[in-house]
Amino acid sequence: MRMKPLLTPSDILPPIQNQDAAVEALDQIAREMERKWGVGRLQLVVDPELRERFDRQRAKFDQALAADDKPQVRLHAESLRRGWIALDEHATKAGRPILSPEVWEIKLSTGEAIGLTRTNVDAYAAAHPGREIWSLEEIALLIEDFNKHSKGQVRETKQHFPYARVKAIRNKKDSNFDWERGDDIPF
Repeated sequence: MRMKPLLTPSDILPPIQNQDAAVEALDQIAREMERKWGVGRLQLVVDPELRERFDRQRAKFDQALAADDKPQVRLHAESLRRGWIALDEHATKAGRPILSPEVWEIKLSTGEAIGLTRTNVDAYAAAHPGREIWSLEEIALLIEDFNKHSKGQVRETKQHFPYARVKAIRNKKDSNFDWERGDDIPF
């Protein structure tokens, strides 16, 4: 009795000229799941056994990618894509809540609207082409950088005058403001 030969990756998946198509398909489903559930969150809301199987599959994919083993990359990319779908189905059946980012919108002085979110994960979930989203984590970086360039005066002012409000930002070089005299005090 003759036995059939074992299947190879090329028997399971249609031939792809390069691994890019397989990786792009995997990246697309990963982005969709991260938008829906949050970056790194979906794996945490499923049973540990399913998470371990997913992590093992991801490790196999990463090893194949690092080795530039095209047939194995295609095989493990497809398996990992199915893994993302299984995680999603499992979390949905278990009634786990999806990521629902709160976005605050504000108009800039230019008339353009931007969105603000609490976290980078929320910003990623709310982002789409044509929509500018900033997270509070990114705003904190801007404040730190602005404070560094002002030699600490910006944060020190807010700390000493907790009810003070920033109404404008002026550059000494580009302004006719009298920096020696300062602001008018209304009393």
